[in-house]
Amino acid sequence: SGINAEYGLASWELIEAYVTEMVDLAYASDEDVVKDEEIQNFAREIVEHGFRRFENGAGFPRSLPNKEKLAECLTAIIFNFSFYHASVNFQTFTYCFAPNVPHV
Repeated sequence: SGINAEYGLASWELIEAYVTEMVDLAYASDEDVVKDEEIQNFAREIVEHGFRRFENGAGFPRSLPNKEKLAECLTAIIFNFSFYHASVNFQTFTYCFAPNVPHV
């Protein structure tokens, strides 16, 4: 719906700004991202294990070449596990019998 689209975009932008700031605090340069074995292994494992049944790793990068790509991927993960998940799963309350729904 229109409201979810508006809130979704606003939420994406807030998450992206926060994540970008945190990435900037954690990494001084793009080279630092490339040299971080843990974050590179994280990206590789998502593609090889998490998305192994999807062609081309479902579009997730096998490695993170810079701070911008790292922030983009982390933003997508956080957005999908928070706002998107809530927006598609909690709409069911609209169609519930009121006494069965806890007060929200």
